[in-house]
Amino acid sequence: MCIRDRNGKYHIPAEYANEVVYGNGLKAFAAVLYGQGVQSLERITQLISMVTGKVVQVSQGSIQNWLCEFHKKAGLEIEKITGHLLDHACVHTDGTNVTQDGKQSYIRNFSIPQAVLHVPVDAKSHQALSVIPFLKQYTGTLIHDHETALYQYGLYHAECNVHLIRYLTKNSEDTKHRWSGI
Repeated sequence: MCIRDRNGKYHIPAEYANEVVYGNGLKAFAAVLYGQGVQSLERITQLISMVTGKVVQVSQGSIQNWLCEFHKKAGLEIEKITGHLLDHACVHTDGTNVTQDGKQSYIRNFSIPQAVLHVPVDAKSHQALSVIPFLKQYTGTLIHDHETALYQYGLYHAECNVHLIRYLTKNSEDTKHRWSGI
């Protein structure tokens, strides 16, 4: 918003001094597609182009800048979410494969009914997980799909029932055994 100073002059805020200015709605839309939709930068640019009838052509670099800007602004909220997670006796976690710059990496989520924390990691290894502040501090029960690297964190562990059902279903399909049928 432009506000007139004492001399009657309007000063344009720095974020509006570019040749092309994208609104916060479009930036938020891109962030949601990336974070919750787990979409690549390329897919996000294609979707924005398609939805706007090719009127808005956003570069992947612009979207990456928006995500970095969002990350900086989200720091306080991330701390609050981490605090909520640390207060819970049980936290669910899973890793989702993503491809970034042609390289496989993961989005690790930590969740309770009221909140989810997404953390990018290069691998599912102990070394990759050891840089996640939440895992270093958590002293409750981690519920996961038996990822062995996670047994280095938290005090207790529980198997995720959804993953157990998948394992049992696969066993029934592969072996035709009735004992593992759901």
